[in-house]
Amino acid sequence: MTSPQFKNLDSAYQLHHYLLFKSHYRREIFSGAAEREVLTKTVQDVCGREGYHLLETDITPELLRILVSLTPAQTVSQAVQRFKGNTSRQFTLAFPEQLSTLRMPHFVGQRLLRPKQRQGQQNHHPQNTLMIRFRTTDIAASGPGP
Repeated sequence: MTSPQFKNLDSAYQLHHYLLFKSHYRREIFSGAAEREVLTKTVQDVCGREGYHLLETDITPELLRILVSLTPAQTVSQAVQRFKGNTSRQFTLAFPEQLSTLRMPHFVGQRLLRPKQRQGQQNHHPQNTLMIRFRTTDIAASGPGP
């Protein structure tokens, strides 16, 4: 016997997903009230626009935790994509100076290997393979042959 409130119900589902987003290198960039307000408003806007049911939001200085309920037609990957894209865009628009001060001054690859590791990599790749690459590049740069 069905209850009266569920008389016209075709199907029932309960799909809750716990999503956790962390800042780059877990830097504490969500510590202020303004930052938390931007994130909260953006998450609520995405849920309202996409039809997600927001159950809970928790914002710590380096983490954003979301508990959201999706319908079976909505995929988790699309929800993650929407949340990541929108929160990143809105946070960057609201706080560009904060993000520019946290950027790394060098390319990631410049200081990636320690001196011992660099020596190990040079021993791993013999010199003749590098010479072949240079020769091939020089021949191709000189133009077509006779």
